[in-house]
Amino acid sequence: MAPEPDPPFLVVGRILRPHGVRGELFVASLTDREAETFRPGRELRVAGERDLEPDPNLPAFHVEAARPFKKGLLLRFEGVASRTEAEILKDRELLLPFHQAEPLDENELFQHQLLGLSVSTTEGRTVGRVVEFYEVEPA
Repeated sequence: MAPEPDPPFLVVGRILRPHGVRGELFVASLTDREAETFRPGRELRVAGERDLEPDPNLPAFHVEAARPFKKGLLLRFEGVASRTEAEILKDRELLLPFHQAEPLDENELFQHQLLGLSVSTTEGRTVGRVVEFYEVEPA
């Protein structure tokens, strides 16, 4: 099984809901590189309601500001100035073009790059290949 090709976009967050009346969004971050991913000026796309492709009816958004808040971030996009405008983006994923992602450190992989890799015991015996993975919360 060949490794999965790199996708055009990485899912870097999920917009949970508007926050306040000035267009801020409460976002669950899905990256461990928040400072770079959500830096001012960064262009992000918003996924469609039913898939992980950019919504063709929405423009690319530029991050105006981001700050930690509870177990996520408060994110403000340029041009989103009211709760009504922010409400349209609720329950959508945030997408970063793959080619704009920060290079990974040595021995790091993106999750999609795990698919197809060989799995071996600590003794070196091959026991299979990665065909899927699940994310679970700690117990």
